[in-house]
Amino acid sequence: MFKSLEQFVKASIPLMGITCVPSAVSSLVLKLVGYSAQYGYEVCFWSYDKGIINCSKKDQTLRNTNDPINALEQIEENPSKTLYLFHNCQQFLSGNKADPLLVAKFFSLAQILKTSPQKVILIEESFELPQFEGLIHILDYGLPSATEIKVFLEKIISKLPVKPCISEELIKSCQGLTLAEISDGIRLATIRHENKLDAATLTTEIHGLKLAKLKRLGVELAPTDNVQVGGLKTLKSWVKRRKKLLGNTTSNLPQPKGIMLVGVPGCGKSLIAKNIGTQMGVPVVQLNVRSPSNFKGLPDYFTGN
Repeated sequence: MFKSLEQFVKASIPLMGITCVPSAVSSLVLKLVGYSAQYGYEVCFWSYDKGIINCSKKDQTLRNTNDPINALEQIEENPSKTLYLFHNCQQFLSGNKADPLLVAKFFSLAQILKTSPQKVILIEESFELPQFEGLIHILDYGLPSATEIKVFLEKIISKLPVKPCISEELIKSCQGLTLAEISDGIRLATIRHENKLDAATLTTEIHGLKLAKLKRLGVELAPTDNVQVGGLKTLKSWVKRRKKLLGNTTSNLPQPKGIMLVGVPGCGKSLIAKNIGTQMGVPVVQLNVRSPSNFKGLPDYFTGN
């Protein structure tokens, strides 16, 4: 993402957007401050409650910039190379709170910024700005990779009184969470288990945090029964071999992609799938498409077309 952002800045793209979950905004800003400093750019962060804060100058606050219109006027008056990050400003550009004057100000500022060293980046969880289509180029911050998670875990675990080892299972359990959520999970696990915290316990705590997040998103979860399945020697042998490839990032071997189970209703396909997930240490998500005829007559929004 940062390489693409660098290319946009060099191409004098005036307005950019970055999709980012709220809990990852702080880590995004810190990375942008470090990355932009290499090219001589300062980073200023705007929010409705605090106005503009210069993150490159010990969080120096600019007065009377809570109003986004006043903040845009400050940008016009600043001659230095600066990236301005506007967080949650979309609410004033569309919907019930939309300010026509602010919208017009953004359009006029976009023309000015094409020939100036200042650039504006909107940070939102998702973008719904049809009137700015073609004017704002959007990037996705995304979730941390396995490598980033490992580095973060090494940093935070080194400060704990008891230092559990960083296993592949722990890294996998952290995937899908932001660094802030991982940090919260580790602190909570430390309080709950005090001096008895090990890698397995920490993995279980992080996994529980992820399950709670999935429930909030509306994903229904059922406990996985640890039931042994008889027969299927060929399948079991395949699972045992392919399990070794999960998390193996150094050998450049392909990751396991999938299995097709075919059978009459009630023969145990779901049980086998859960058993495979348990053996390989990965979650199992059930998607029941049912018959395509059930979706006839529904709008394209529901059918995914």
